[in-house]
Amino acid sequence: MFEHLHNRAAEVIPELHEWNDGRGISLADWANAVGRYDHAIAYASIFWPDFILHDDCVFRLDLKGENYAAWMSELNGDRSKVEAMINHLHILDMFTSEGFEPTPQVVVQISRVLKDMWSCKLQRDFPERRFRVEIHDGKPDDLLSYEITFFQDRDGPQTRFVRLHPEITLTTPEFDEVCDFTSLLIRLRDRADRGVNVEFLSYLSYSREDESFFSIGRDLASKLIASENRGHWLYEVEESPLLRDFMGRNPHVNPHWDVKHYLVVASNDVIDVISAEQPIISARTDSVRGWIRPGEKRSAPPGWDGTPRSDDP
Repeated sequence: MFEHLHNRAAEVIPELHEWNDGRGISLADWANAVGRYDHAIAYASIFWPDFILHDDCVFRLDLKGENYAAWMSELNGDRSKVEAMINHLHILDMFTSEGFEPTPQVVVQISRVLKDMWSCKLQRDFPERRFRVEIHDGKPDDLLSYEITFFQDRDGPQTRFVRLHPEITLTTPEFDEVCDFTSLLIRLRDRADRGVNVEFLSYLSYSREDESFFSIGRDLASKLIASENRGHWLYEVEESPLLRDFMGRNPHVNPHWDVKHYLVVASNDVIDVISAEQPIISARTDSVRGWIRPGEKRSAPPGWDGTPRSDDP
């Protein structure tokens, strides 16, 4: 069972006991009293770092070309080993100022928080890549041996984006409306005024790009649109990190269900859908953006051999 830091804060930071004439102070109140905004920004650069992509490698700091080239030569061109070497951080190297001697509990706590936050940031910035964030625990009497690093897992399965309904091409589509009353209905329309409905009769979860931390996101959608998949709008995501995270957080999901991650891409948003049912695709013939006019019927637009839904009016 995970134990919250607040339950043992005084054990990790003994100074908390000394406040309020020995009555102590909470971790949040202590941070409020002694913290500084400029220091918070500096700490954020360590715990939530900027990453760079260089020669198919991901690093947490700007590197000099000769350093990278030297490690590539030393490690026989193994990019994952080079990433692990350049990205490693000794916990005791984070701060050199005197005044507080970290205990093994402090070092372990910092390394765990770093691992969680680096993992989340890497997941967000590079959702199509797989990473391993590892803590190398040292000996209690040798705190300098505690370190953390990350590298890409190039041996494991890689995230793939499989186009669904490739016969339907939309030119820079936009979302008109997303309804989730009795089903999840996503309505798109493109520049040529061709409209498509993407409907999930049942779903486990969905999130828009600006609502989900683990969303595949607009960044990746831009890469997809810029690739040979240019102009496509619906994908099944294989080896999805979002799906792995969802299933890990929801162990009650029926293991016999064929749960998949679908990605609906438009120029004005991105929607991730976790569902055990494939989406139903139907053509739109309405002219009002976002709504079907009373009496209007969905049918295949010219040039598309689509099949209207059996329950169309």
